[in-house]
Amino acid sequence: MKKGYIQLPHNIHETMIFMGIVSIASVNIIAPLISMFETSFSWHNYLMTLSIIPFMWIAVIIIVLLAQKPAAILKNQFVDKYDSFGAQITIDILCNVIIISALMTIIGTWIGQRQISLAPFYTYFNN
Repeated sequence: MKKGYIQLPHNIHETMIFMGIVSIASVNIIAPLISMFETSFSWHNYLMTLSIIPFMWIAVIIIVLLAQKPAAILKNQFVDKYDSFGAQITIDILCNVIIISALMTIIGTWIGQRQISLAPFYTYFNN
């Protein structure tokens, strides 16, 4: 199997497009929805959520970049280099999502509450 075939995205341009789409979608959709589910659906709560979106966007970008190497290591524990492209990419996506979700559950809570506390660790599995 060709080495370049498995490695996506292929260049920095594709990486930037991917990061932009994923981070904008996750920050503008997921963060307000979670906030609304935990508090209540109102314009006031939505506008308060908008004030933290720039900080959340920066956190998503940093975490996605930092999660790539650990996710690749974790993926290699489950798949062999001779496994199909579908298996490789599915496990890679799954590992990235697990790591990013775990970190964003904690860091997103800190950003949303505007303080660093142990609360996200106590309520981690509830979240």
